[in-house]
Amino acid sequence: LTPAYTDGGTITTKMAGVVLASLSSGAGELSFLGLTHYYGPFSLAAWGSGTGGAGLIGAGAYAIATTTVGMSVKASLLASASLPIVMLFSFFVVLPRGPLSQNRGTKILDEIPGHEEDIYDDAEPENRGLLSESLNGSTIMRTNNNTSWTTGLTIYQLGVFISRSSLPFVRIHHLYPPSFLQCLNLFVLVLNSLYFFLPSVYVVFAIVLWEGLLGGLVYVNTFAEIGDQVPKEEREFALGATTVSDSGGIMVAGLIGLGVETWLCEWQVNRGRDWCTRL
Repeated sequence: LTPAYTDGGTITTKMAGVVLASLSSGAGELSFLGLTHYYGPFSLAAWGSGTGGAGLIGAGAYAIATTTVGMSVKASLLASASLPIVMLFSFFVVLPRGPLSQNRGTKILDEIPGHEEDIYDDAEPENRGLLSESLNGSTIMRTNNNTSWTTGLTIYQLGVFISRSSLPFVRIHHLYPPSFLQCLNLFVLVLNSLYFFLPSVYVVFAIVLWEGLLGGLVYVNTFAEIGDQVPKEEREFALGATTVSDSGGIMVAGLIGLGVETWLCEWQVNRGRDWCTRL
Protein backbone atom coordinates (compact mmCIF):
# COMPACT_ATOMS: atom_id res chain seq x y z
CA LEU A 1 0.00 0.00 0.00
CA THR A 2 3.01 2.32 0.39
CA PRO A 3 3.95 4.14 -2.83
CA ALA A 4 7.35 3.37 -4.29
CA TYR A 5 10.25 5.70 -3.56
CA THR A 6 11.10 7.65 -6.68
CA ASP A 7 14.02 9.73 -5.39
CA GLY A 8 16.19 7.19 -3.60
CA GLY A 9 15.92 5.45 -0.24
CA THR A 10 13.82 2.48 0.76
CA ILE A 11 10.36 1.73 2.07
CA THR A 12 11.98 0.76 5.37
CA THR A 13 13.36 4.28 5.74
CA LYS A 14 9.94 5.80 5.11
CA MET A 15 8.20 3.50 7.59
CA ALA A 16 10.88 4.15 10.21
CA GLY A 17 10.18 7.86 9.86
CA VAL A 18 6.46 7.25 10.34
CA VAL A 19 7.16 5.17 13.46
CA LEU A 20 9.42 7.84 14.97
CA ALA A 21 6.86 10.57 14.24
CA SER A 22 4.12 8.47 15.86
CA LEU A 23 6.24 7.78 18.93
CA SER A 24 7.03 11.44 19.44
CA SER A 25 3.43 12.46 18.86
CA GLY A 26 2.07 9.87 21.29
CA ALA A 27 4.64 10.69 23.99
CA GLY A 28 3.92 14.39 23.63
CA GLU A 29 0.17 13.94 23.92
CA LEU A 30 0.53 11.60 26.89
CA SER A 31 2.75 14.10 28.72
CA PHE A 32 1.22 17.46 27.84
CA LEU A 33 -2.42 16.44 28.13
CA GLY A 34 -1.79 15.05 31.60
CA LEU A 35 -0.42 18.42 32.67
CA THR A 36 -3.47 20.42 31.59
CA HIS A 37 -5.29 19.87 34.88
CA TYR A 38 -2.65 21.94 36.69
CA TYR A 39 -3.67 25.02 34.73
CA GLY A 40 -7.44 25.02 35.09
CA PRO A 41 -10.30 24.04 32.76
CA PHE A 42 -9.43 26.65 30.15
CA SER A 43 -6.14 24.86 29.46
CA LEU A 44 -8.04 21.80 28.22
CA ALA A 45 -10.10 23.98 25.89
CA ALA A 46 -6.89 25.59 24.63
CA TRP A 47 -5.32 22.16 24.14
CA GLY A 48 -8.32 20.92 22.16
CA SER A 49 -8.47 24.01 19.98
CA GLY A 50 -4.70 24.06 19.48
CA THR A 51 -4.42 20.41 18.46
CA GLY A 52 -7.42 20.78 16.18
CA GLY A 53 -5.92 23.90 14.63
CA ALA A 54 -2.57 22.17 14.19
CA GLY A 55 -4.22 19.39 12.23
CA LEU A 56 -6.10 21.88 10.07
CA ILE A 57 -3.05 24.06 9.42
CA GLY A 58 -0.87 21.02 8.75
CA ALA A 59 -3.31 19.43 6.31
CA GLY A 60 -4.10 22.76 4.67
CA ALA A 61 -0.44 23.75 4.36
CA TYR A 62 0.40 20.38 2.83
CA ALA A 63 -2.48 20.65 0.37
CA ILE A 64 -1.45 24.17 -0.68
CA ALA A 65 2.25 23.33 -0.85
CA THR A 66 1.78 20.24 -3.01
CA THR A 67 -0.93 21.66 -5.30
CA THR A 68 -0.98 25.47 -5.53
CA VAL A 69 2.69 26.10 -4.77
CA GLY A 70 3.82 22.98 -6.63
CA MET A 71 6.30 21.76 -4.01
CA SER A 72 7.25 18.09 -3.95
CA VAL A 73 6.09 15.88 -1.08
CA LYS A 74 9.68 15.60 0.16
CA ALA A 75 10.24 19.36 0.15
CA SER A 76 6.97 20.08 1.95
CA LEU A 77 7.75 17.51 4.68
CA LEU A 78 11.27 18.84 5.16
CA ALA A 79 9.91 22.38 5.45
CA SER A 80 7.62 21.32 8.31
CA ALA A 81 10.20 19.18 10.11
CA SER A 82 11.41 22.12 12.23
CA LEU A 83 7.97 22.97 13.63
CA PRO A 84 8.25 20.66 16.72
CA ILE A 85 10.86 23.10 18.06
CA VAL A 86 7.88 25.33 18.90
CA MET A 87 6.79 22.73 21.50
CA LEU A 88 10.16 22.98 23.28
CA PHE A 89 9.91 26.76 23.33
CA SER A 90 6.35 26.62 24.65
CA PHE A 91 7.21 24.23 27.48
CA PHE A 92 10.49 25.73 28.68
CA VAL A 93 9.84 29.42 28.00
CA VAL A 94 6.11 30.20 27.74
CA LEU A 95 4.55 27.72 30.20
CA PRO A 96 4.40 28.98 33.84
CA ARG A 97 6.40 26.60 36.04
CA GLY A 98 4.67 27.27 39.36
CA PRO A 99 1.68 24.92 39.03
CA LEU A 100 3.95 21.99 38.11
CA SER A 101 5.57 22.11 41.55
CA GLN A 102 2.37 20.87 43.17
CA ASN A 103 2.26 17.38 44.57
CA ARG A 104 1.03 14.85 42.03
CA GLY A 105 -1.04 11.86 43.06
CA THR A 106 -0.50 8.45 41.48
CA LYS A 107 -3.46 6.56 42.87
CA ILE A 108 -4.80 3.87 40.54
CA LEU A 109 -8.39 4.46 39.49
CA ASP A 110 -11.11 1.86 39.50
CA GLU A 111 -12.89 3.47 36.57
CA ILE A 112 -11.94 6.16 34.10
CA PRO A 113 -14.76 7.79 32.06
CA GLY A 114 -13.11 7.22 28.72
CA HIS A 115 -14.83 4.06 27.46
CA GLU A 116 -17.14 6.02 25.16
CA GLU A 117 -14.06 7.33 23.34
CA ASP A 118 -12.93 3.76 22.64
CA ILE A 119 -16.00 3.32 20.44
CA TYR A 120 -15.12 6.48 18.55
CA ASP A 121 -11.50 5.37 18.22
CA ASP A 122 -12.54 2.06 16.68
CA ALA A 123 -14.56 3.76 13.94
CA GLU A 124 -12.93 7.12 13.24
CA PRO A 125 -9.52 5.95 11.86
CA GLU A 126 -11.28 3.31 9.77
CA ASN A 127 -13.49 6.02 8.29
CA ARG A 128 -10.41 8.00 7.26
CA GLY A 129 -8.94 4.87 5.72
CA LEU A 130 -12.12 4.44 3.71
CA LEU A 131 -12.01 8.01 2.41
CA SER A 132 -9.96 7.08 -0.66
CA GLU A 133 -12.24 4.14 -1.45
CA SER A 134 -15.36 6.30 -1.15
CA LEU A 135 -13.82 8.97 -3.37
CA ASN A 136 -12.83 6.44 -6.04
CA GLY A 137 -15.06 6.78 -9.05
CA SER A 138 -15.84 10.44 -8.59
CA THR A 139 -14.84 12.80 -11.38
CA ILE A 140 -12.39 14.72 -9.21
CA MET A 141 -10.73 11.50 -8.08
CA ARG A 142 -10.27 10.22 -11.61
CA THR A 143 -8.69 13.47 -12.75
CA ASN A 144 -6.52 14.35 -9.74
CA ASN A 145 -6.04 11.75 -7.00
CA ASN A 146 -3.76 13.93 -4.88
CA THR A 147 -6.11 16.93 -4.90
CA SER A 148 -9.17 14.94 -3.82
CA TRP A 149 -7.29 13.11 -1.08
CA THR A 150 -5.67 16.21 0.44
CA THR A 151 -8.94 18.15 0.13
CA GLY A 152 -10.77 15.41 2.01
CA LEU A 153 -8.19 15.37 4.81
CA THR A 154 -8.28 19.16 5.08
CA ILE A 155 -12.08 19.14 5.35
CA TYR A 156 -11.85 16.46 8.04
CA GLN A 157 -9.35 18.53 10.02
CA LEU A 158 -11.61 21.57 9.68
CA GLY A 159 -14.39 19.62 11.40
CA VAL A 160 -12.00 18.50 14.14
CA PHE A 161 -10.82 22.06 14.72
CA ILE A 162 -14.37 23.43 14.98
CA SER A 163 -15.57 20.79 17.43
CA ARG A 164 -12.41 20.75 19.57
CA SER A 165 -12.72 24.52 19.90
CA SER A 166 -16.35 24.28 21.01
CA LEU A 167 -15.73 23.25 24.64
CA PRO A 168 -16.15 26.76 26.13
CA PHE A 169 -19.48 27.13 24.30
CA VAL A 170 -20.97 23.62 23.89
CA ARG A 171 -20.66 20.86 26.45
CA ILE A 172 -22.06 17.32 26.13
CA HIS A 173 -22.13 14.76 28.93
CA HIS A 174 -23.62 11.80 27.04
CA LEU A 175 -20.81 10.61 24.78
CA TYR A 176 -22.34 7.41 23.43
CA PRO A 177 -24.63 9.04 20.78
CA PRO A 178 -21.85 10.76 18.80
CA SER A 179 -19.71 7.63 19.12
CA PHE A 180 -22.43 5.48 17.58
CA LEU A 181 -22.95 8.10 14.87
CA GLN A 182 -19.31 7.53 13.94
CA CYS A 183 -20.15 3.85 13.47
CA LEU A 184 -22.99 4.93 11.19
CA ASN A 185 -20.49 6.97 9.16
CA LEU A 186 -18.36 3.85 8.83
CA PHE A 187 -21.35 1.85 7.57
CA VAL A 188 -22.28 4.50 4.97
CA LEU A 189 -18.72 4.85 3.68
CA VAL A 190 -18.30 1.08 3.34
CA LEU A 191 -21.54 0.83 1.35
CA ASN A 192 -20.49 3.72 -0.87
CA SER A 193 -17.11 2.08 -1.46
CA LEU A 194 -18.96 -1.01 -2.65
CA TYR A 195 -21.80 0.48 -4.67
CA PHE A 196 -21.07 4.22 -5.21
CA PHE A 197 -24.61 5.36 -4.46
CA LEU A 198 -23.66 8.83 -3.21
CA PRO A 199 -24.44 11.23 -6.08
CA SER A 200 -21.48 13.60 -5.70
CA VAL A 201 -18.01 13.81 -4.24
CA TYR A 202 -19.23 16.80 -2.26
CA VAL A 203 -21.59 14.51 -0.36
CA VAL A 204 -18.56 12.45 0.65
CA PHE A 205 -16.80 15.63 1.73
CA ALA A 206 -19.86 16.56 3.82
CA ILE A 207 -19.73 13.17 5.57
CA VAL A 208 -16.02 13.65 6.20
CA LEU A 209 -16.71 17.08 7.73
CA TRP A 210 -19.43 15.55 9.92
CA GLU A 211 -17.01 12.82 10.94
CA GLY A 212 -14.44 15.40 12.01
CA LEU A 213 -17.06 17.30 14.01
CA LEU A 214 -18.11 14.15 15.86
CA GLY A 215 -14.55 13.01 16.47
CA GLY A 216 -13.39 16.28 17.94
CA LEU A 217 -16.54 16.58 20.04
CA VAL A 218 -16.04 13.18 21.67
CA TYR A 219 -12.33 13.77 22.17
CA VAL A 220 -12.48 17.05 24.03
CA ASN A 221 -15.62 16.25 26.03
CA THR A 222 -14.21 12.92 27.22
CA PHE A 223 -11.29 14.70 28.84
CA ALA A 224 -13.62 17.39 30.18
CA GLU A 225 -15.67 14.68 31.87
CA ILE A 226 -12.50 13.40 33.53
CA GLY A 227 -11.84 16.90 34.81
CA ASP A 228 -15.32 17.00 36.33
CA GLN A 229 -15.61 13.47 37.74
CA VAL A 230 -12.11 12.44 38.82
CA PRO A 231 -10.58 13.79 42.05
CA LYS A 232 -7.82 16.31 41.54
CA GLU A 233 -5.04 14.13 42.96
CA GLU A 234 -5.91 11.35 40.50
CA ARG A 235 -6.61 13.50 37.46
CA GLU A 236 -3.18 13.48 35.83
CA PHE A 237 -3.09 9.68 35.86
CA ALA A 238 -6.65 9.50 34.52
CA LEU A 239 -5.87 11.83 31.61
CA GLY A 240 -2.73 9.88 30.74
CA ALA A 241 -4.44 6.49 31.00
CA THR A 242 -7.28 7.64 28.76
CA THR A 243 -4.74 8.91 26.24
CA VAL A 244 -3.20 5.42 26.15
CA SER A 245 -6.67 3.97 25.61
CA ASP A 246 -7.22 6.50 22.84
CA SER A 247 -3.99 5.48 21.09
CA GLY A 248 -4.73 1.79 21.54
CA GLY A 249 -8.14 2.17 19.93
CA ILE A 250 -6.64 4.06 17.01
CA MET A 251 -4.01 1.34 16.53
CA VAL A 252 -6.58 -1.46 16.50
CA ALA A 253 -8.85 0.46 14.15
CA GLY A 254 -5.91 1.19 11.87
CA LEU A 255 -5.03 -2.49 11.64
CA ILE A 256 -8.64 -3.39 10.88
CA GLY A 257 -8.92 -0.55 8.38
CA LEU A 258 -5.78 -1.74 6.61
CA GLY A 259 -7.40 -5.08 5.85
CA VAL A 260 -10.81 -3.60 5.03
CA GLU A 261 -9.35 -1.00 2.66
CA THR A 262 -7.31 -3.65 0.84
CA TRP A 263 -10.39 -5.84 0.46
CA LEU A 264 -12.49 -2.94 -0.82
CA CYS A 265 -9.79 -2.02 -3.35
CA GLU A 266 -9.74 -5.61 -4.63
CA TRP A 267 -13.56 -5.56 -4.82
CA GLN A 268 -13.46 -2.42 -6.97
CA VAL A 269 -10.65 -3.68 -9.23
CA ASN A 270 -12.51 -6.95 -9.85
CA ARG A 271 -15.48 -4.90 -11.06
CA GLY A 272 -13.49 -2.76 -13.45
CA ARG A 273 -12.82 0.20 -11.16
CA ASP A 274 -9.05 0.43 -10.69
CA TRP A 275 -8.85 4.01 -9.36
CA CYS A 276 -7.71 2.84 -5.92
CA THR A 277 -4.55 1.37 -7.47
CA ARG A 278 -3.53 4.80 -8.79
CA LEU A 279 -3.12 6.39 -5.34
